[in-house]
Parts: sequence; C-alpha cells; structure tokens
Amino acid sequence: MTSSQHLEAFLAVMRTGSITSAAKALALSPSAVSQQIAALERDLGTELFVRHARRLEPGPGAEAAAEQARRVLAEIDALKLRASVQTQERVVAIGLFASLAQRIADPLQRLLEPQGITARYVIADPPVVGHQLMRGDRASSGLDIGLVFHLGAGSPAVTGAYRRDWIEDEPFDVVLPAAWRVPADASGADLAHLGWIVHHPGTADAAIMERALAFDAEGPRVVAHSDDFRASLELVRAGVGAALIPRGVLCRASSRGLDVRTNSHIRLVRGVFALSHRNAKNAAVVTAVLEAAAQAARETAPGAR
Repeated sequence: MTSSQHLEAFLAVMRTGSITSAAKALALSPSAVSQQIAALERDLGTELFVRHARRLEPGPGAEAAAEQARRVLAEIDALKLRASVQTQERVVAIGLFASLAQRIADPLQRLLEPQGITARYVIADPPVVGHQLMRGDRASSGLDIGLVFHLGAGSPAVTGAYRRDWIEDEPFDVVLPAAWRVPADASGADLAHLGWIVHHPGTADAAIMERALAFDAEGPRVVAHSDDFRASLELVRAGVGAALIPRGVLCRASSRGLDVRTNSHIRLVRGVFALSHRNAKNAAVVTAVLEAAAQAARETAPGAR
C-alpha cells in the first residue's frame, strides 16, 4: 500500500536526481530509499524511473505522478494541521483560587474527560488569575478561563472583551475556638469584640471582613492576619482567635476544636464568577467548561446530596 513515505522518497529523487542524494536529504539509507521507490512502482504498476549506471532518469509518467504526489502530501499536511488545531482547542487553561480547587477539581475532571477536554490548571489568588486572563489575548496570558471570587455585594467589573458567568454564592461562617465556650446566644457585637483573624491589611478582602465585623465605632479586635483559610482554621483551633471561613472550606475540614456558627448575626458572602474571553476561538469548548465548573460547584456545595 502506498504511504506518504513512498511519495516523499519519490519526490526527493525527482528533485535530486539520485538515490544517494535523496537519501541524504531524507536522513535515510540509500537502500531504504530504493526500497520505497520500488514499492511505489509496484503499487502503481509502472516504472517511474529509467535506470542508468550512475543515475536515474524520470520516466514518461514521472512528472504527472510527481504533481499528483505533491497534492496528496499537501492534503495529508492539511489534515494533520486541522487535527492538531482541534486537539489544541480542546485544551483549556483554567485559573482558580486554592479553596475552590480543593472542592471542585476532582468532579470537574470527571465531567470534562468524557467530552475529550483537557484542563491545564493555574492555582493562584483571584487578583493574579484576573491579571493573567485580562493582560492580553489567550496566547500571551495563557488562560482561557479565570474562576475568581468577589466579597460582599456586586460582582467583579470587566470590560466588553470579557464575559462574566456567575458560578455560586458561598457564605462564610463564624468559627470560634471551642475552648472559648462562647454562649450560643452571643450577639454579633459580642462576637466582634473577640480576637479575630482577618486577611492582610490594605487588601480589599481585609476591609470587607472588617466591615462585616464592625458593630460599633471601635471595630473588631484583630489578633492575626492570614490569607490562607486552612491556616486560619489551625490558628482558631489553637485558640489564637476567631475567623470568618467560607463554608466550602469548612465542609472539608475537621471540626475538632472548632465551634462553627452557621446562623450568626455576622454575615459575609463571596460570589464566585468565571471570567473568559468573549471572542475566544474555542468558545464552544470554553462554554462546556463553564457549565461543568458550575455543575461541579453545585455537586460539592455544602449540603448538596
């Protein structure tokens, strides 16, 4: 059966005029090139070259065969390119923050694999994810989708070049050291006067957390700063202070040493949003990933069955 290697060997001999020169051009041995030419001639049922002592002379039908061979190889190259592009377009780069990744990475993978979609993950804080997504096109930023959160009311602002899809609203719960034995009927103001672990000062998240805890002019008493919710939980467990922790983080953590108040007067919610390029070339695949991410979030939401 004629193969692309047979055609390439034939065209190389047509270009160079000899088996030896064609072998050098193709990085093959002369005997390998001779075998490929012979196999092609058997398949075609005709001799393509007239053999002389030191050279090959193209036969009567060689030029027409060469033109056809070039067209066939061009079609093969185009087919390979289309297949490569389709494969690349089903590889989607997703940026997301750590606490969400811990929840949805496994179900998201299970939802994407049957669709033939390969996810490439970048785990980083929302500002980093947003910056990488929005600093340019997909080729320069490396991200197709950014999953970010926004604390408090509203949603992240984006330009017209990007789409914003809501994924979920995740409440925060008040978490106290169990050893403190805070009365169950303690008011929000009473809780706010305890020692609190909040995000680093100067960040928008820290300001929103402190507003949620500000029941009077004094504001909350801050005893520690932490941007890692798992680390914050360990500080609470150690009795350092209380903290506001996303419910999705709590559902995956041990309750040992913790007093979790799900119905506290202190209220804070973070909205999780997916940002993506509005005119992405792989828009259909991006949409499939967005739907899978929303489903994975629903499946892993606290209280979901």
